[in-house]
Amino acid sequence: MSQPTITKNISLGTILSLATILTSLAFAWGQFNTRMSVTEATISRLEGQVVALDDFQRLEDQIDRISPRLRQVEQRISAQDATLDRILETLVDIRARLDRRSPPSNYFPEKQ
Repeated sequence: MSQPTITKNISLGTILSLATILTSLAFAWGQFNTRMSVTEATISRLEGQVVALDDFQRLEDQIDRISPRLRQVEQRISAQDATLDRILETLVDIRARLDRRSPPSNYFPEKQ
């Protein structure tokens, strides 16, 4: 049995095979760099969206904390409106009673 031998001859087929391999590697490297750039741009955009989402979440949390206080303020304002309405009714009633008791000239005494 004969042993395999390696010849040190360079043929056109060998050169074409090496050129094909090198061209394929260069093309694959370019594709890899392009995809890497697209991926980095996408990650940057997503990071911006995450920051915006964090800001939005923080604003929602603030609104959730403020809502009960706002309801309390609205209830107090409503109660104050009712109280002011009762005070106004009482003042109108007092003025009507005073008008019936004495003539209007007593309200503004003349200066002497």
